[in-house]
Amino acid sequence: MVFAGAALILAGVIAGSLGHIRQHAGNKRYSGVKGVGLSVAAGLILGGFFPAVQSSTTSEIGLGPYTATVFAALGALLASPVLSVFVMNLPIHGEPASFKGFFRKPAGGHIQAIVAGVLWALGLAAILATLAASRNLRLSGHLPFAALLGGAVVAALSGIGLWKDLSNGDSKSGPLTYAMVGLFAAGVAVLALA
Repeated sequence: MVFAGAALILAGVIAGSLGHIRQHAGNKRYSGVKGVGLSVAAGLILGGFFPAVQSSTTSEIGLGPYTATVFAALGALLASPVLSVFVMNLPIHGEPASFKGFFRKPAGGHIQAIVAGVLWALGLAAILATLAASRNLRLSGHLPFAALLGGAVVAALSGIGLWKDLSNGDSKSGPLTYAMVGLFAAGVAVLALA
């Protein structure tokens, strides 16, 4: 069952990649190489985050799941201004942005960002609490991993439903994105049951 879940998740990733390629098919300025490079770099950085947080909660004097969430959220809050300056001056595409433009944006966009941060923190707390419970109750090792991947499903559904990520995309990319979410969710469910 673990291999079936992993295969479904891989199929979801491939469907999402094909949808992204179709969305940018007519754009001659779009470079897939830059996207792959950024994805690999982000994956390496984020790949180190969860093991570091998990190791801080495992020892006898380690942090509890909710305290670890507070520290991780504080770290994200303190790192955001530094990373924002970097991304505003060296954008992935388009022209560099200014702080004036940041403060001129409607309040709705800032509220959406705050809601996204709260969702992230709640998801992290749920994952860490699941890990703590699985250690204490000796549950399957796949359950915390499925909870971790479930956050990606929630993020994808939020992007499609709340933030209307597909609103300005090509009509061909929509079905592939929905297939991605469905396959990924099915893979997570199979892993949780394994």
